[in-house]
Amino acid sequence: MTYKPAKPLHEYSLLVCYTDPSFKDTKKSDYKATVLVGKWQEEFHVIKCYLEQTSTANMINWHFDMMELVGEKACYYLIEENLMHDALAKAFSEEGRKRKTIIPIRPDKRSKQDKFTRIESLLEPLNSGGKLYLNANEKDNPHMMRLEEQFLAIAPKSRAHDDGPDAVEGAVYILNNKTALLKPGSFMAIKTKENHKLY
Repeated sequence: MTYKPAKPLHEYSLLVCYTDPSFKDTKKSDYKATVLVGKWQEEFHVIKCYLEQTSTANMINWHFDMMELVGEKACYYLIEENLMHDALAKAFSEEGRKRKTIIPIRPDKRSKQDKFTRIESLLEPLNSGGKLYLNANEKDNPHMMRLEEQFLAIAPKSRAHDDGPDAVEGAVYILNNKTALLKPGSFMAIKTKENHKLY
């Protein structure tokens, strides 16, 4: 994995905050992963990462930290849909009411193929081609260190944890699709130019 310092957030054409939740809140469960990924020219930068075997409440708190980091910059918030989605949506809503700030999060409902195949086919060419970077300013952060470890452990039929790379794959997938909608002449590109915000 390659590191480089992240750009100031206003320099990114698009930002996506993507979460891969686990089903259980135990130390032996899968990791919960929330990543902030930005598109800069033809590169994808993992700006911030939270990756830990932790509680749902703590995972929800990450999103408010991300929102504070992003500030006024537009950002898409998505979470991988699973069997616990209704309960997660309720928990996000309840915490938002307490804080009087709502996280505009929505489920990623796409039909997903094998996790290893998705990660390898989308992210490996970007990584080897110098298009995918982890934020050098976060290199000593335990969460970013775990993300690198999980990337390096990925292999076919491996039982190693891969929730962090899975979240990055989700963010990059969304960024690619949103970028396609912003091509000159598209409806979204016209609206963005006229109203200075995304629809």
